[in-house]
Amino acid sequence: MRDVDWLSEDLLLLALDAGRGGLGRTYLISYGLMGADLVRLAARGRIDVVDDQIVVGSLAPTGDAELDAALARVGEPATPPRPGEWVQRPHPWC
Repeated sequence: MRDVDWLSEDLLLLALDAGRGGLGRTYLISYGLMGADLVRLAARGRIDVVDDQIVVGSLAPTGDAELDAALARVGEPATPPRPGEWVQRPHPWC
């Protein structure tokens, strides 16, 4: 495990609204979760950001099903996405 492997879980913990007993603004949380996927993929050497575009270096499985799905989605477009565009795409479960 790498320190960044817990990034998504840490973000969700920070987003908890104890007063309401649930998550805060879920549409904002989705941006953070998408960004966390990029950080985790970059930490594993699967992607890089070159000239403000996400470049896939390897589509090899990471061993994490959700992260592998994110990697596949990054590699789908014919033109590499920009990081800002990527974080605006919701997770399939959002």
